[in-house]
Amino acid sequence: MAGKGGGAWKVAYADFVTAMMAFFMVMWLVGQKDGVKEAVSHYFQDPNGEFDPSDGATPGAPHPASGRGAGSTKNQGSPSKDPHDEEAKKPRVLTIHGPDRTAVGALIVFADDSSQLDEEGQRQINRILPKLAGMPQKIEIRGHAARRGHKASDEQAAWQISYQRCLAVMQYLQEQGIEPNRIRLTQAGVHEPFTIRSESDVQPRNSRVEVFLLAELAEDLVGTAEERAARFQEETTTKPAVDLKSSPAAH
Repeated sequence: MAGKGGGAWKVAYADFVTAMMAFFMVMWLVGQKDGVKEAVSHYFQDPNGEFDPSDGATPGAPHPASGRGAGSTKNQGSPSKDPHDEEAKKPRVLTIHGPDRTAVGALIVFADDSSQLDEEGQRQINRILPKLAGMPQKIEIRGHAARRGHKASDEQAAWQISYQRCLAVMQYLQEQGIEPNRIRLTQAGVHEPFTIRSESDVQPRNSRVEVFLLAELAEDLVGTAEERAARFQEETTTKPAVDLKSSPAAH
């Protein structure tokens, strides 16, 4: 049998395993929430597109925030006119911008011309801390500012306040136990506005900081590939050996 078609059972078995995997995937998907189902559907329609399962967007449709802070459809499509609206204060889960960012994050609004992290901003960060703490990935803190004029001095001031806002968020994250080596600061100044509308009720959202959990591991960004491999080898060889004779399992 081995030399006369005996391998046919292997093909049949492989087909069986594939069918079982597909079956279990379907059963898993049936039990998921609508947001997960939409995300999976969107992936098969447009693998390279952006989709935020938190906002109820139709798979394949452009994101209303064009890749910026995401939240409910109400807040994204038609921002609340009341700056004190509790719905508007909810943390936004940021959409996937590319292969380097996950869907974990928050949008923190600052007071106009201020780099002071207020209590509301701290609450926004506290809501995502459980998803950030103890993880090996890098965290990006991205600062923004509202446009105040077109002079070079105005733009310079926007860069400075964007950076100061990043520092305020970074300090708070470190106070909550986030390791400094996991944090990366970036600034966009006035060049990535949350909205280009001029109404006074939505313009304050341009003065913000976005916090992303990246897909990059902090450890993978320290040293060259050869140095990382050597460090890993050293760590594995210097770990204390387990004495099987004295271990509880040996008795």
